[in-house]
Formats: sequence, structure tokens, C-alpha cells
Amino acid sequence: MVALHRGANFMLENPLQSLIYFHPRLRKFLKKRGHTEQMTWLGMYGAKTWKPVKLVSSSKEVQRLYRKLNKKKFGKSGSTRQYRSASGKLCFQGVPGKLCETEVYPPEFGRAVLQLQ
Repeated sequence: MVALHRGANFMLENPLQSLIYFHPRLRKFLKKRGHTEQMTWLGMYGAKTWKPVKLVSSSKEVQRLYRKLNKKKFGKSGSTRQYRSASGKLCFQGVPGKLCETEVYPPEFGRAVLQLQ
């Protein structure tokens, strides 16, 4: 809130299926301040895996960060496993020791964010 008051923009990044976007305080803040949502694939910025992420920002410029996924660029990463829940929903779970590879931002993504200014 201080950054916005001083004229700066914010951008929040989390995995696409993160529950943080449902937190009551964040929802209230975003509703009051207004925001733009954009999803993208960190893999298209050089990450080792697809890594779909959701970006929420006070700036519409965040829309420039979208990149279409090209699955042909990737093999199996082994960082997640798929399974079906009791209700039949397709779910993903991180594989211990492998998921940490997806925690690093690709430098190309950092440069793209910097160019938004």
C-alpha cells in the first residue's frame, strides 16, 4: 500500500493454482485498489519446466509478459507427479528434491519484468 501511495506499481507472482489468490485480505486489497491479472509460462522464458504462473499487478503492462506455451521445447522434468483424487480430479504433486529446480526465476523473465518500467 505504501508503494502504491508513492506512485509505484506492484506485481505478485505465484503458481497458477496457488490458493493465495483466495486469501480474504488479498482479495479485499485487490478489489479496493484494482488490478490486472495475467498468466504466463516461465518455461517460455528459459525455465527447465513449463511452470504456469499467475501474475497480478497494479499495472496493465503486466499483460506484455504473456508467452504462449510450446510443449515441444520440453521433455519430462520429473519435478511433479500426476494422480487422480478420490473424486476423479487430475492433480499434481511435487517430487521431493526435484521441485526446487522450479523455484529459480529464469534471467530472461527478470529482464522482461525490468523492461515493463
